[in-house]
Amino acid sequence: MGLEVRGVDELKAKLDAVAARARDLTPVLTVAAQDTRTLIDDSFAGSTTPENRPWAPLADSTVARRRQGSSVPLVDTANLRNSITAYGRGTSLKFGSSAPYAAPHQFGFARSGQLKNRSYRLGVKREAGTPWTTRVPARPFLPVAGGGAAGYSLMTQGNAGAHWTYVRNAVRTYIATGRVT
Repeated sequence: MGLEVRGVDELKAKLDAVAARARDLTPVLTVAAQDTRTLIDDSFAGSTTPENRPWAPLADSTVARRRQGSSVPLVDTANLRNSITAYGRGTSLKFGSSAPYAAPHQFGFARSGQLKNRSYRLGVKREAGTPWTTRVPARPFLPVAGGGAAGYSLMTQGNAGAHWTYVRNAVRTYIATGRVT
């Protein structure tokens, strides 16, 4: 009795191709990075989080200091919006901002202190020793939540949740078939 197995070479070639695609996801992650950038741009355009929640409005004192007098948060100079990068290479999808003030706007910020010298804070002359507080409410524009000791996680609701579901499915399809959807 003999046993003949056919198609082993074809199966090995298919499995090798799947393994190679799993090691280098650049084609699908490049598309995912462009879509991630669009998701972030949509947050700026709509003044909403990537999960579709409206950003906190600006304080009247902030609007009064703005160059254009606009009440739209995070877009006075467009520096923050223009600092956004997103790219995919190998097995990594990376996105973020190079602006030093991106994190306080993404996650919020509060600081208190006393003036050491006479100062003009918010256009008002203040004497040394005057207490002050700066509060910036969180206005997430990147599709991540968390921060601090808990670490970061991807947002899972609204447009952000749909986006990450799309990315997972696109990666699966690419690994299995080689098609970028």
